[in-house]
This record gives sequence, structure tokens and C-alpha cells, in this order.
Amino acid sequence: MGRHGVSSIHAALDDFVTKLKRGQLETNSIALARHATEVLIHAVAAQQAPTTQGIIDGVRAVSKEMVDARPLELVVGNMCRRVLHIIREEADDRADDGEEGHDVMRAFKAEVIEVIGELVDELESAQSHITGHALEHISPQCVVLTSGGSDVVEAFLREANRKRKFQCVVAEGAPTFGGHRLAKRLADAGIECTATSDASVFAVMSRVNVVVLAAHGVFNNGGVFTKGGGLSVALAAKKHSVPVIVLAGLHELSPLGPGDREFEMNDLLSPAEVIDYTALADCLPAAASFSAGGPGGGGGGGGGEGGIAGGADADANANDGGARERGMEASLDVANPAFDYVPPELVSLFLTDAGGQVPAFVKSLLGEIYSPSRRAFVMAVTRSRTGRIPTRRITHDDDRAPLSHDGDQKRGVSSSSTSSSSLKGDRGSIALLLLLYTLQGVPMGLSASVSFILQEKGATYAEQGIFSLASWPFSLKILWAPLVDALYVRSIGQRRTWLIPLQCVVGATLLWTAENVGALISDEGSDVRTLAGVFFWIYALLASQDIAVDGWALTMLSRENVGLASTCNSVGQTAGFFVSFTGFLVLNSYGSVGLKGFITFWGFVFLSSAVFVFLKKEKPVKPGAVEGVADSYRQAVSIARLPAVLKLCGVLVTRAIAFSAAETITTLKLLERGVPKQHMASISAMMTPVSLCLPLIVARWTGGPRPLDVVVKTWMFRAVAALGASAVVLFVPAGVGDANAAIPWAYYACVFAWTSVYAGLNTIHFVSFMSFYSRVSDADMGGTYMTLLNTVSNLGYKWVETSTMFIIDAVSEKRCEGLRGKAAAVAAAAAMDKATCLAKGGRFVSGDRAFHLAVLATPFIAYAWLKLARAHINSLQSGSMGKWKVRVRN
Repeated sequence: MGRHGVSSIHAALDDFVTKLKRGQLETNSIALARHATEVLIHAVAAQQAPTTQGIIDGVRAVSKEMVDARPLELVVGNMCRRVLHIIREEADDRADDGEEGHDVMRAFKAEVIEVIGELVDELESAQSHITGHALEHISPQCVVLTSGGSDVVEAFLREANRKRKFQCVVAEGAPTFGGHRLAKRLADAGIECTATSDASVFAVMSRVNVVVLAAHGVFNNGGVFTKGGGLSVALAAKKHSVPVIVLAGLHELSPLGPGDREFEMNDLLSPAEVIDYTALADCLPAAASFSAGGPGGGGGGGGGEGGIAGGADADANANDGGARERGMEASLDVANPAFDYVPPELVSLFLTDAGGQVPAFVKSLLGEIYSPSRRAFVMAVTRSRTGRIPTRRITHDDDRAPLSHDGDQKRGVSSSSTSSSSLKGDRGSIALLLLLYTLQGVPMGLSASVSFILQEKGATYAEQGIFSLASWPFSLKILWAPLVDALYVRSIGQRRTWLIPLQCVVGATLLWTAENVGALISDEGSDVRTLAGVFFWIYALLASQDIAVDGWALTMLSRENVGLASTCNSVGQTAGFFVSFTGFLVLNSYGSVGLKGFITFWGFVFLSSAVFVFLKKEKPVKPGAVEGVADSYRQAVSIARLPAVLKLCGVLVTRAIAFSAAETITTLKLLERGVPKQHMASISAMMTPVSLCLPLIVARWTGGPRPLDVVVKTWMFRAVAALGASAVVLFVPAGVGDANAAIPWAYYACVFAWTSVYAGLNTIHFVSFMSFYSRVSDADMGGTYMTLLNTVSNLGYKWVETSTMFIIDAVSEKRCEGLRGKAAAVAAAAAMDKATCLAKGGRFVSGDRAFHLAVLATPFIAYAWLKLARAHINSLQSGSMGKWKVRVRN
């Protein structure tokens, strides 16, 4: 964009600043925030700097001019800070590329504008999210009191009126008397409404059940900047022990404090609105003077603590008679503040588009929106003659200050979630999560061990296919996940209601299986169908347990440590699978333990684990958060329809395409080449320490606010490592499976090295996505939310895995190997079908050409995917958490 673009932003900025100073812009905070954001989008598009820092400086200069026009409009400053935070995040994502120039910056600005556009979309839905909580807080036949006129309060009460009958008392909000207009509109909507004077608020408060106020802004300490009259209402509510609910969108939450210097604390209006000059003509001498400010005030500030006026202050230096007798001039100071400051101790609850929050939690919530440490716009800028947009950076007072709460991943600073001090209070919860996730992995490993044993007993591939159906419940659990979230006994807890009986039933099922395993698996013939049914039942129970544990992890851990839930999941399931698969096979091969005894042991462990779940306290569910099964399914559908979730699903269902050949076919090819299964199991056993330790090592990055950055940075490393799959198949030693052949230690060392590298990168990506699921999931529907994302992730792997196997099988040539003499000549001369080959003692294998071509294509497919998905991944991690929230409809 050239000179026309620069002049365009100047025109838009001048128009915005002029109207803001004159009070000609929208009084609705959402409309004002949207207007400010649109100006900032123009500012981003108009930047001509060849570096990201130059763009940041240019937008900061525009932001400073917008904020200086009217500092008390907190919303304007908030949107400026959020946009600057978005630009910094996008700039940090590009920091490693080291690319600069106008072409690169055009692409960078396009990405930034796309993310800011999502912020505008969030503003559009903010009011509907706030009003969606109305039925949770307005009870039938209650009395609601509000003050003045507010669009969001009106929408909130209208929403409650859909299913609740209540009475509303509206304080008039003098001198603007917005309460009169609000009362009329509410009455027209069918709400029983009474308008009353501001002076009578204290008298009627004894009949009120709840006070609802609208915020003009919310400070970082939880204090509220509200229209004049709000403080007196809150004080009266405090005296009568009436809860005060403040409606405030995330765009109204400010990192500023009530005593912050850069904020002009109040706006004093004309005293003529509250006092009639002519009425005092007889009370004061002719020389009396009037001023519009209190003793410390003027046109720009009021009296009171922190510079906020708490009400009108009238002070006559002498009474009328004395003034006349002594000939003294009398004076009267009249303060007419436009706003009141309501301290946090007078506020019971904030209702935001991110849900209900107590005042003490506001500072933590600010960390998700922008960094409070980067809140100033002061900078030294050399202005050119052509306009306000600087072309180079000089100095500014918050140069690269570290993000509070969010951390700074680019500088290698670990997030607070991984520091030892931050784990205090969560250690017991982490231990319980590790136990539950470990127990999840045990039956999975048992089913893999049973599959090996069935193969030894002569089971056919068809029977193995039947037994493989046992694991299907984990791909189908989304169907009953809402039931697990919605049905519970309140006195026990939302998650414990399910976990306690589930642990007991799994334990009882394992004990029954142990008693009957001898009849189910035998040399004379195994009852595969019954085994499949038993393990299908166990998997269904484990899938239900997984839903409950995933949801509980969101509330069990503190907010800064919630990302560690993915680490517990990965470490726990890996450990459980290792113990019951590799551990059992090794012990069984030495005759140390039998299948019956092993299953019996874990049956009692499951029964014992129910005691630990019972002893763990669970946070109570917020009233009305989940109201029923039908509502849960509606919310599940609402989750799936969120634009952010749809975009994430697109990433999940395509991410496995590049790696499927290396991950799906390699093991089968090694077995075809004659590598013994016990050797493969040994390599798998040696891999377990890597799988266990790696999630703990990478937790410092995956536990931060942008866990998917790790995926983006290591994606191509994984693609290059996948090429090793072709090498390990191509260089299998001849006769590796012969009984008398020497063990090829060098070859197995290479296989182990490649497996360690590739599996390590795969684990990093798994933990990163799981951590991201934990951060974005709505805690009220956490189990369903997590289950939906995990189901889509599993389906993304399953469909690619199945498709790859069919495609490779279809394009590969088939041949019969291992035949001798005349049979070998016949096999070489003509195509021999699988049944004939196996009947003659041969091995029916597929050619390797298609496999090698698919593996060699991995880096190219991975690069193309990353090129397309990178911008979407960045946008998913940017912006506020509001885009992941589901509106609760009653």
C-alpha cells in the first residue's frame, strides 16, 4: 500500500479521534471496540516498514494517538493493547525465519489482519455470550435492581424474561435519566418494572435479591469503572448483603489500575446538570463564585482516593447571614462526576463472554488476553512531514518486556507451569492423574499381549481381525461423552460419580477374565469372539474413564499447570502399556508369571484405585453449567460448529497424511523380511524410557500458552527422520530370522537409533496437541470437549492408516517367497495366489517399491502441509479464549 494507504489511515484516525473527543462515537462499548479495531486494521495495512518491529512501532504510534484522545475510554486502550499483543505473537512466530523485506511483510500483515478479524468476530458474539448466563442468575419471582441505561443489561434481562418471571427496579440514573428510558423498554417487553429515584435506592434495597450493573471498564484489581450512581448502589447492596453482578465483556478488562498515572481517572460534567444557579441566587451574595471541580479537581480530575470522585461536594465558607454581615464572598464547589469507581470488595461476580469470574481472578484472566507488562504506548518518535506513521524505531518504554503469565518461549524462559514452586498444591492431583492414566494403559497392553498369545496358539488373521475390534470404543466414545458430563450425583461430584464405579467394574471384569482365561485361550482352540467381547467391554469402560479423567484434569489442576494434564496422559498410558505388554512378555518368557496371575494382580489394583478417587476432593460444579443430557448433546454439536474447532479439525484430519507410510507399513515390512517378533518387542522395550522421559523434558515448552509452536518448529525434522523407515527395510540382513544366525547387533542399533529419533518427535507432537486441547477446552463441558478433539485426532490417524494400507496393497506386486525346488520354479514362472503359497509352505509378501516411493514422498507432502496449515495453527493460538467458548442456551 503506497501513499494512498498512508493518507487513508490518517483520514480514518483523524475522524476517529475527533469524534471520540467530541463524544460523537457509539456509547455501546462493543460498537466502540469494533470501531477502534477497524481503525487499527487500517493502521496495520498502511505500514510500509520492512521489519516486524517497524510495524509494531507504527501501530503503537497510532494507538497512542487514539488513547490520548480520551483516556477514560478504557475500551479503546484495551483494543489497542490486544492488537499490539497479536502483532507481537505473530512476529515471534516469524523470529526464527529471519526473513525481512516488503514482500515478506505483506504476507505478515495479511496474517495479522486475519487474526484481528477473528477478534472482531469475538466482539460480535460477546453480548450473546454474556446474556446466555441470564437464566443461571435470575431466579423466578426474584427482584432485580439496576441503575441507569445499558444495552447489555437490557439484553440480559430480556433473555432472563424468556423463561423467568421477575420484578425489576431501575434507578433513574440522574442527571441523564437513562433509567427512565430503560424502564420503559423493559416494560414494553413484558417485564414488571418500576423506576425509582437514585436517592431511594437504599430504601428499596431490602426487597432486592440481586443487583445487575454494567461496566464501563474493569481494572486489573477487579474494581469497576461504572457510570455515576453505581457506587451508591453497590454500597447499599453491601449493607443489605445483596449480591452485585457486573456485566463486562473481555474487551472491557484493562491491565490498568485505578491509580495508574496514564489514565485520567474521571470526567467532571457541568454542575448545571445537578444544581440550578437561579435557585441559589437568594442564598449566596452577588459576588459568590461557582467552580466545576472539588478542592483537588478541575476539569480533568475529581477528589476521592485515587483521583476518583465519589460524589458531589458542596462547601460554603460561611452561612448566608454571616457572609452578608461580614461582607465575605461565599463560594460553592460542585462536582458532577460522570463515572464512579466501585472497589472489588463490593462486587460479587463478573459475567463475561468467557463465563462467570470472581474479582480476584481478573488479573489471571488478563494474562490470556494480553500482557499487562506491555501496557504503555509512550515512545520517542521522529515524525515525518508526510504523516504520523514512523518508518523506524527510536525508543519506547516497554521494549521487549517479558510476558507475564504467558512467559516468553522465544527466549527459552520456561513457563510458570513447570517451575517447582508452581507445582505446590498440585502434586497430589498430578499423582492421581498419573495413576488413572497408567491404569488406562494396562488393559491396552494386556490386549496386545493376548493378541501375541493367540498368534502362538494358531489364530488366523480373520480371528485376529475380530479381536482387533475390541479397541473400537475409544473411537466411538464421543457418542456417550455428553452422558458422562451431564449425569452425576451432585453430592459425590461430576467426575467421581463415574470414576468410582468404573474402576470397580473394570477390576471385577479383570478378575472374572483371569478365572476364565484358561478356557478362553487354549491349544485346542481359542474362543476369540468371547475374548473380543470381554475386551470390547473393558475398552468401553476405559473410554468412559478417559472422558471423566480428561474433564476432571481441567478443574483438578490449577490454571497455570493445566497443560501438564497432557504430560500425565502420555507418561501414564505409555507406562501402563509397557508394563502389561513388554513387561509381561519378558516375565512370561522366563516363566516368572502366567497370564492368569498377571490379570488377577491388575484387577485388584483397579479395585484399590477406587479408594484414591473417593478420597480426592472435587470442586463443585457451577449451578446451571450443565442442565441435562439433551443440553449436553446440544453443546457437543455447538462445540463442533465453532469456527475455531472446525479449523482445528481440519488440521487434525490431515496432519497424518505425510507420515502414514512410515508409521503404518514399516513394522509389517520388517516382519515380512524375517525380523523376529521377539527382537521387535525388545527394541520396543528399550524405547519405553525415551517415551516416558521425553514428555517431561518437553513440558517446559508444551505447557506454555502456545504449545503448537513446538509442532511447527519440529515438523520438517520429523519428515526427514521418516526417510529412515525406507533405510531400515532396505538393509535388513539376510537370514536375520534363522535360528542359528548371529544376532545383527549393528543393524539393531541403527533400527533403535532411528526409532528413538522418530518416535521422540512423534511423542513431542502428540503431547503438544494434547496440551493445546487442555488449554482451549471449556471446563464446563471439558470431558465432551476433550473427547471430541481426541476423537477427531484418532480418526485423522485411522482413516489415513487404512487408506494407506489399501493403496499400498493395491499398487504393490505380490510374490511367494521361501519355496524350494519345483515349487519355487512354479512360483517364479506364474503368479501364485496367497492360499496356494501358504499351502506349499511359502510366505506371501508384497513388493517394496510402492512403500519406498511413499516414504520418499514424505518430506514433500509434509512441507506442502506445513505451508498450508501454518497460518491456521498460528491463528488458533492467537486471540482470546472467547472463540473456544460455547454459549449455554437454556
